[in-house]
Amino acid sequence: PEFNGRVVDYREAARVSSARSPQGYPLFRGAMLNWDNTARRGVNGTVVHHGTPLEYRKWLIALVDEAVRRPVAERLIFINAWNEWAEGTHLEPDLEFGRGYLEATRDAMAINC
Repeated sequence: PEFNGRVVDYREAARVSSARSPQGYPLFRGAMLNWDNTARRGVNGTVVHHGTPLEYRKWLIALVDEAVRRPVAERLIFINAWNEWAEGTHLEPDLEFGRGYLEATRDAMAINC
């Protein structure tokens, strides 16, 4: 009842990020895994809901599809984060999804690369 933070729908965050129009400068896009910083921020934290390897894979496929159309020097995608365990965002295997996020990354890269 005392939670004052934000709850964000992962699917909506991915949609908004992917729909962002190109800028007049190189824009290096990124995707995130899950997110929940209530361990650090308590009742003022941000929680991402519906983050799964499948949703991450969809987002990353869209980013890879866009990146391969850029000049080679601009084909970068950032992933947040490799191992932020306190925030629940990590590419390393875990008890909930196993190697799901790693496999989703592999799969998304294999489609266009």
